[in-house]
Amino acid sequence: MAPPATDLAGAASEAAARFDVWLASKRADGSGMEGADGALNDLLAAAKPGDGLHEVLGNDLAAWLGETVRRAQGGAWQDHPFYGSVIAAPGDIPIGRVIPAAIVERKFAAGAKYSLPTFFATLESRFAAERKRAAAPVAAAPSVDDLTARLRGLSAAEASAAAIEKANLWRSWWKARTRADLPVTLLGVREVDGFLRSHYVVNFLDEVDLIQAGFFLGEVCRGLFQGDWDLRDLPSMDRAALHYPELDYYPVGRILKMMSERPEGSQLDEYVRLIPSARKELRRSK
Repeated sequence: MAPPATDLAGAASEAAARFDVWLASKRADGSGMEGADGALNDLLAAAKPGDGLHEVLGNDLAAWLGETVRRAQGGAWQDHPFYGSVIAAPGDIPIGRVIPAAIVERKFAAGAKYSLPTFFATLESRFAAERKRAAAPVAAAPSVDDLTARLRGLSAAEASAAAIEKANLWRSWWKARTRADLPVTLLGVREVDGFLRSHYVVNFLDEVDLIQAGFFLGEVCRGLFQGDWDLRDLPSMDRAALHYPELDYYPVGRILKMMSERPEGSQLDEYVRLIPSARKELRRSK
């Protein structure tokens, strides 16, 4: 069941209406997704190098896209701690969400190469595939707060065991979803990187999934370059530290930042490879 409507829904409705007015002023040949795509293509083609996305237009466009999803697929507006304003539970998928701001980012980055009508045409098949997966029984996961409380204060050996357990839970989740094993190697990290990027716009991962992916990333770092998990003073899961004498690395935080900021570059395997050079540079600076 979709979460209840909030003031966010009212603000989104108003912003979407403003975009309709803007669109009507730009395209006399129709509104709708085709018209919006054409108007945005015209706008981007006329933009000069260095022109940025107008914040108000971007926000209105995100609201309009979100309202389009909501009317077609159901769901409700929700303010998510990692993803921002989303359409939650679209297509009757409780853990699903569509992130309108990410659609706007892709459109303004790629212009006419990124077709809004084509994107929206893929949604139903993606939701249908996800509904089949959602039908399988899944063990209840702890909340992020509960998980943080369980891990906080663990000794070095206990922290290492907990990290391995969480990494293996991610690998088990991966196996159930893809029917393939996920190696604890840089190759596995590259596979995870591509998978997470495919969830920038339409997302079926909850926070605990992402935390477990972060521990998997950390275990690859540890397997290659040693290090010890330090969870003694854990204020929040993004600060779960992989400790080296010269620095602390935050693999869980790196995953959470990746999903909230949605960078196109800076792959996760590069993040792993930086450990030796970062340690060497810090030793030189002392």
